[in-house]
Amino acid sequence: MTTQNVKKKKAIVLSGGGAKGAYEAGVLKYIIEHWGLQFNIAVGTSAGALNSFMYSSLDTCNSNKTNAEKMAEPWKNISINKILKLPFDDYLKLKFNSVFDNRQLFSFVEKFFDKEIKKNNIEKESELETLCVITGEMASGQTHVWYESRNKNLNIISQRWLSHRVELDTNHAIASGAIPTVFRAVELEDETGDKKWHNDGGITMNTPISPAIQAGAEKIMIIYLGNPIKAAADQMPTAYEVLKDTVLTLMFYNHLKEDIIRANTVNMLLEKLGKDEFSGYRKVYLQVVAPSKNLDEKAVNILKESNFLMKLIPGFVIELLSITTLLMTPVYTTAMINLGYNDARRMHDQLESFFSD
Repeated sequence: MTTQNVKKKKAIVLSGGGAKGAYEAGVLKYIIEHWGLQFNIAVGTSAGALNSFMYSSLDTCNSNKTNAEKMAEPWKNISINKILKLPFDDYLKLKFNSVFDNRQLFSFVEKFFDKEIKKNNIEKESELETLCVITGEMASGQTHVWYESRNKNLNIISQRWLSHRVELDTNHAIASGAIPTVFRAVELEDETGDKKWHNDGGITMNTPISPAIQAGAEKIMIIYLGNPIKAAADQMPTAYEVLKDTVLTLMFYNHLKEDIIRANTVNMLLEKLGKDEFSGYRKVYLQVVAPSKNLDEKAVNILKESNFLMKLIPGFVIELLSITTLLMTPVYTTAMINLGYNDARRMHDQLESFFSD
């Protein structure tokens, strides 16, 4: 009598990074072309939340090629004038909630995100079982995890965050990417009917591995959008390097590194015990996909090539003002899609191993 192999639950974890989210779409484009829609759990923050929503509404009736193209389509069509404007009505009322008005982003997202397909995918036994996004509560700074799942017994709970089992819609995705003071916060209603204003979840959980583990993932693919520090270890970093690299590393990469170390420690202990699971802990395989090139430097180069006035501004000023994060232009996002696609292609063997059970 033979036993049939049970496929391991796979999760995709998508971090935040504004316009750099196009890189994630490029990686997913390659993955979908070659392995289809295999992720059971999709978790995202900020730009990663938007990508997780787009992934959740891909139609299982489409070919891999069609779904791959649809994954990248929003980022190819995005532009600043389509999603951002100055909130002059707020300015006239002396309300300074944010620099930009992101209300146009709702119609843009809804053009590409199909809520009904997402609902059908989760409810009707497609590969996708759970969708999860992260926000931060504006008043308290508390992290909130919002999720939708057909697993009736699933509880994604932790002392580190508040969790809500709800039917996810465009509001949750846009709230997750609402950078404080830059974009308007979004009012969200929890399962009890309580309403609070929420913004960017990336401030406290930019790469949400822990919710993916709690959702039951046994294999987790992480697409990380950060840049490595280039300064030599034996040199004192400049003030610019501290602001641009070290602070961002402390905010984002160190949290990711801690989660990876914790997961690897659990894996090692279980290996020594000769078990795959023990006392609520289980082995989790992690695969990180990260850019082969500095995304900020690439953005600066593209910006300077496409705009004469930008050539007059030093590159470090552009990076420190986070213009690279807001560079919602087809020239840049298409370059990011291509970079993500090519990086995934270079990792083909590793990805093949990830998707094999």
